[in-house]
Amino acid sequence: MLLNYSDSSAQDLSYRDVPSVILNAFQTKFRNARDVEWEYKHGYYEVEFEIGQREFEIKYDPKGNILYYEEELDGKQLPAAIQQTIRSKYPGFYIKEAEKKDSGRVTFKVELKNNSGEEWELILSPSGKILTKKLD
Repeated sequence: MLLNYSDSSAQDLSYRDVPSVILNAFQTKFRNARDVEWEYKHGYYEVEFEIGQREFEIKYDPKGNILYYEEELDGKQLPAAIQQTIRSKYPGFYIKEAEKKDSGRVTFKVELKNNSGEEWELILSPSGKILTKKLD
């Protein structure tokens, strides 16, 4: 699940309020987007949307450059190296949620759970290296 931060300085925008350079960049890359919601906050434009069953969040600077990209993934879409790390270090756990994040460096956030109810949140590199882990 994508994170939604409540921010009193955020301003909801309609399509007509989004600068054309940003809207064009978005529409060119994400033609099939639906349930599109725009906000302006802290000097950047944020868009949340869906394609198929997956949720996305992107932050653009005023020139239309992507500052941050987040995509919800199915566990099978994770890189093979990450899947191998999970199988070897967390046997008996299944992937509850997975996200790909890119803010200049690509990472993957994976939430794991086992049948006993134990839950872990991992941040991994594309090569499968665990960068952070915490018990939920």
